Amino acid sequence: MKEPVEGTGSQAEPGLSSLLARIKNHNEFQSAAASTRLSIIAALGRLGAAADSAVPDLLAAYKSLPDDAEVIAQALKQICRDSKTAPVELVKVLATDDLRIRDLADDLLTEAACLKNAAADLRAILNDPNSPVRDKAACHLQEVGSDDRQLVSVLIELLDEAETSWETQAVLKSAWLYSLPELVRLICDPSRSLRSKLRAAAIILEINCIKRIKHLTDRSFRTVDRADQRLLEAALEGTDSWTRYCAACALSGSDSRHPKIYGTLIDGLQASQAELRCCCLKALGRRRNEREQVDANVTARLIELLEDPDPEVVSAAGAVLSQLRFSAADWIALIGLLEQRALSYRVLSLLREQEEVPVVAVTPLIHILCHGGLEGEQVRLLIAILVKAGRPALEAMRSVILDSSLPGNVRAAVLRGAVKIAPAEPEVISLLSGLLESDDPELRMSAAIEIADKMDDSQPLIPLLVAGLQSEDYSMKHSALEALKKIVAHSPTVLASVIPHLNDVPREQRLMLTFSFYHGNQQHPELRRVMLSLLHEMNQGEDERLTWSVVLRELICVEPESFLLELLADTDEDLVQETLVVLDASGLSLSDPLRDQLEQILSGANQKSGLLAALILFKADSRNNRLRIIISEFLTGDDWELFQVAIDGLEKVPALDAKWAPLLIDLLQKQEARFLAIRQLGTMGAAAEPAIPTLVEYLDTTSYFKVCAEALQQLGRLAAPAIPVLRAHLQKKGSLREACEALACIEEDHRPTLAILTQNLEQPDLRSRTCLGLACFAEALPTEVESLLLEVFQSNVEYDRSGAIRGLGSLKTKTAWQRLVQVLETENPSLWPMAASALGEIGREPEITVPLLIKVLNSESWQARQSAAHALGQFGAAAQSAVPDLMTTLNDARHFSAAAGALSAIGEPAIAAIPCLVEMLDNGEYRCEVLRVLTRFGPLAKAALPRLKELEANVSRCDLPKIRVVIEAIESPDSNL
Repeated sequence: MKEPVEGTGSQAEPGLSSLLARIKNHNEFQSAAASTRLSIIAALGRLGAAADSAVPDLLAAYKSLPDDAEVIAQALKQICRDSKTAPVELVKVLATDDLRIRDLADDLLTEAACLKNAAADLRAILNDPNSPVRDKAACHLQEVGSDDRQLVSVLIELLDEAETSWETQAVLKSAWLYSLPELVRLICDPSRSLRSKLRAAAIILEINCIKRIKHLTDRSFRTVDRADQRLLEAALEGTDSWTRYCAACALSGSDSRHPKIYGTLIDGLQASQAELRCCCLKALGRRRNEREQVDANVTARLIELLEDPDPEVVSAAGAVLSQLRFSAADWIALIGLLEQRALSYRVLSLLREQEEVPVVAVTPLIHILCHGGLEGEQVRLLIAILVKAGRPALEAMRSVILDSSLPGNVRAAVLRGAVKIAPAEPEVISLLSGLLESDDPELRMSAAIEIADKMDDSQPLIPLLVAGLQSEDYSMKHSALEALKKIVAHSPTVLASVIPHLNDVPREQRLMLTFSFYHGNQQHPELRRVMLSLLHEMNQGEDERLTWSVVLRELICVEPESFLLELLADTDEDLVQETLVVLDASGLSLSDPLRDQLEQILSGANQKSGLLAALILFKADSRNNRLRIIISEFLTGDDWELFQVAIDGLEKVPALDAKWAPLLIDLLQKQEARFLAIRQLGTMGAAAEPAIPTLVEYLDTTSYFKVCAEALQQLGRLAAPAIPVLRAHLQKKGSLREACEALACIEEDHRPTLAILTQNLEQPDLRSRTCLGLACFAEALPTEVESLLLEVFQSNVEYDRSGAIRGLGSLKTKTAWQRLVQVLETENPSLWPMAASALGEIGREPEITVPLLIKVLNSESWQARQSAAHALGQFGAAAQSAVPDLMTTLNDARHFSAAAGALSAIGEPAIAAIPCLVEMLDNGEYRCEVLRVLTRFGPLAKAALPRLKELEANVSRCDLPKIRVVIEAIESPDSNL
């Protein structure tokens, strides 16, 4: 890990004091040779936070030595990430006038784990009305959990500035509970500027369109409340046009049905200001219920806006148009825009999304295709539109194909489209046969590709298809590969004719092509020889490594174990190492011969190969003390690459034993190993006790809080020193839930924590999350928790109610159940997903709850359907009446996993689902999930055994263990799987 510093006369990295002395002597440092400077800078970076006293000097050097800037930035990144003092120095630079160094400081603060230490300095910047970086300070303060109300009050005023930064917008969008009311008041305030009103409306639009919230599943919570909605509706009736436009935009994402919203937005499209036109367009796209009202004049105006000089207006107009169905006149108007090269891709994309293509559009589209100068993707889109037009376009496309004056690539692309319209018609087959003799090479190759599976004798096509593999056009290359695979699969005797041509193909395509043939012809001696030759031939460059790894993995899975042993015994260490990496990822069990081979590699001369072998063996036997010692030596050695390999390997081991504790405690000081060390120490009980002070210290970092909270939670009562710090996090919305989960396992007395959470319920931005935190203490303090949650449940704010509903799921009481049933019987469907999940957790009164959940399962909201499916599974056999609806839900890919899981949990009453699941085993997209579900059905899934036995005989070695687990679960239900 350590490298010598050039120019110092030492073969070992000098100590920190020596390096600091060199860089703090500014004149001498700047006059030193570039190689010496860079070596000193890099050495300081490798020392990490220990070198943080050099941060001011490195920042000065960044400013005065632009040629060294990249190395300095990297060193600062290494030092500042964990430093406790560097954030304060970075904030000083953040306030300077030098934009370049200011941006560097901003980036470094974003990654600083101890950003909290600079909070006071950031607040000083935030409160300085003359500071140009108040927005950046607000953004960083939000990262450390500062009060959103203060941030919003400052940033609202910045909306009047000439430019609104992304930081201002990001904080206002994130702090939406406080910013939405303030933004509404700004729009309705006659004293505020037109610029700030428009920006406020634009930010409200952005808040509305965020479709997912961390703890919720519906965007309906991120909209203006009833009181603010009334303010905006009143503004719609006012005389100031800008205020009306902005009010209409702000209302567009709400459920307001004010009759003037739509008309006001349409009027805004005529505005002279591009920013206003853009905002009205985005708002118009939100008025989903009024799309059908868009008349011809409005559509024509939207089409005109595609020629707007402002690119944002063009993009917004395109987004609205994509939601409409075009008339024949609209088609002609849009095709007319294809003459403008800059608009062609956007217009073609819009036309491509239409469900139908009018006949009247075919002729002008063909004209554009032939004479519009379209290229590449544009040609592909236009042909896709013609294909959608169907037979009315076929004759015109045939004329294009036969027009020798047109470019070959265009004719070839049209040919492929024509075949899609009428693939088996004799006229089309005749056309393809004739084009095999064409003078144009691309046309010949395309004809060969399209006719390959339609000819009895395909051997004459092989040279053309091999030539297609060498095409620069990816589509042509891929199609030629697929055609060759088809004819070889259809007629294995053709394979002998293909093999001599393999050397004509570029190496990467040759590997993939050979491997494709190899799948169905594994015993072919020539193919096996070519495969092995190619594996050795690949130079493992970045462009080839992925292909190399994929092919190697598949070979290991389809070949017998002797092939794997042969690879591991190869003299090419690169091949051996890649084989070890692939073996590790494959999940194959280790046979005795394979273990013996790995032991031989372990005792060999190559350290990296030995380490990889040791990690594979250790994953299979994590109690092996000899392997622990071997791997530990790499973690304490000087080779950086091997250190990283060891860390990556241990990440895959679920749990290390207590003997690792001393080393893991030492590794807490190394950034690269810290996450691993923290996670593993959490599983080690008393052996990890010496690490607790360090883990508590990391709770106050932005980078490590969550993983440390989880580790301390696992350590339970031993982690009592963490209680004060965790309680401090209860008032930060970003860490409240994790702090509660940890405290629930660590504390003996929860009452002080409950008192803090009770106070949180007075703060709007903490209330919903606090309800989720209260749920962690439901078992210990059920009466107190229920009382607090029911109080929030009565709120008029749906966002708060959603948190209370989720929290009630942690209680098993009759009262909690009754409140949740009320939600599904009478409430806004936006609350159904949370209520359904909570009812599943409670599991009471299935005779009443299950019918309600079936209703939700058939609702329009996909989030609600997903939650209902999961909840029904938690009722087990008591949810028998839901089986037909769950089986119907299997047909929806979004809900397949939840529905299948619910059916398996219901058990015997759901046995009718087994045949359907067996059919889905042939679908690669669903197979893994189906196997898991059949495992849970156990012996009830006996009807699946014949198909599973077939798969067992034919799947690859990598998939075989998964199949056998399911078979064992069905045949031996008492086994411990």
